[in-house]
Amino acid sequence: MNAWANSGLPQAPDKIINLLNVMKTIEKQGFNTAQGQSYGYAALLKAWEVIGKNHTKTTRSENYISEILTVLHRMDQEGIEKSATIYNSAIMAMASFSPLSALLYFLQVETEYRKGKASIDVRTFNSALSCMAILNKQDVAERSKEIVDRMWEYSKSDPSVLPDQTTSNIMLKILSRSSSPDSARVADTMLLEMGRPKSNVDISPAYVTVIIAWGRSNDAEKFERVQNLLERYQKDTQQGAHSKSSSPIVYNSALSVCQHNVNTEWNPKAVDTMWFALEQLRQSKYAKPDQNTYVTLFQAINHLLKDAAERYVALEKEFANCIKDGLVCQPILEALYGSC
Repeated sequence: MNAWANSGLPQAPDKIINLLNVMKTIEKQGFNTAQGQSYGYAALLKAWEVIGKNHTKTTRSENYISEILTVLHRMDQEGIEKSATIYNSAIMAMASFSPLSALLYFLQVETEYRKGKASIDVRTFNSALSCMAILNKQDVAERSKEIVDRMWEYSKSDPSVLPDQTTSNIMLKILSRSSSPDSARVADTMLLEMGRPKSNVDISPAYVTVIIAWGRSNDAEKFERVQNLLERYQKDTQQGAHSKSSSPIVYNSALSVCQHNVNTEWNPKAVDTMWFALEQLRQSKYAKPDQNTYVTLFQAINHLLKDAAERYVALEKEFANCIKDGLVCQPILEALYGSC
């Protein structure tokens, strides 16, 4: 069943239904196939999810949502209990066609959960938050925060819905896209409240997301906050919470924030943050500059250093470092010459 579920073939759902029918026949002969059927229905929903990811919109999404609801109705008719895994699979399957439909279904399931009639877990809520992130409506940050608040309330009596690292990462992503004036501060606070992650957790995406949120912000403290994030990231990596790769993506994102500064009054702060990010990168035990580092750096120097002599000295010095690092390439040369 799993092979069909992940195949993406249009006939996959029918093939899995045939196998489920075989299980029903075996059950009539006195064998207990309830658990196998539950796995089968999860595979059936997975098949619809994979098909949805390859959906070309030649068929109306409502038709596919109807097929998914039919699967759930069939489970009810056959008396097969819907586990958290089933609900999660159903939400993800619907989301691949219509995130809004998936979110509405989640709200129905959550209502049943509050009545004690449905079993869900943290992944169910994370699936709903993912739908919110995809929809990216004007009030998505506020609505998503309400979902997380309910998770905390439910977790007092049900630890299975306690927000986890994935919950935080999705919320940070939502906040980084939000147009709310305080979204960057909320994201920064949330990252701080997450605490230091385990040593095998890559913390880079979370930091990049918050740095991007500050980059979109019009807050006068944005560059000080970015520098603070870089210091916290450096501290976390020194304590073992780092990616196995040597990607400088966090530092590059800070350079990008400087490069895209549009408030000339903040140029001095942006310049200070640019050099600070570069210094922190070179002091890192794990990350090393890459080609994107120098492309973004040269573009930032061109954008921020208005004095031609100062700009030339900075470019000459950093291009020498680029040569030393063995990273010279066409995009870097284009960024360099574009700055001259």
